[in-house]
Amino acid sequence: MNNLLITRLPTLVNIEGMGIKELREQYKRLEGEAIDQSQQLSQVCNKLHQMNKFADYVSSELAVLIDSYDAGDQAAILLQLKKHSEKRKDWRADQKAKVH
Repeated sequence: MNNLLITRLPTLVNIEGMGIKELREQYKRLEGEAIDQSQQLSQVCNKLHQMNKFADYVSSELAVLIDSYDAGDQAAILLQLKKHSEKRKDWRADQKAKVH
């Protein structure tokens, strides 16, 4: 596959041929687009932060399970699995209750 990079660029215009009113209109339009894009970026960053928190949680829970296995602590392993099974049941119930 080729290494093409496609980017979105603003329309090229002759600003020398535009009047003050047209320049102001373009400025307002571009300002609005910049605000919209910054809001979208903020939402994406928030989702990424949530995903990172979840990954950290899963990693720490898995480490506890592995430590219990390494120690040969069957009771701790069963307790961890039971806890996660209950959480999964609760999560599934919450998902079914949501309206899509």
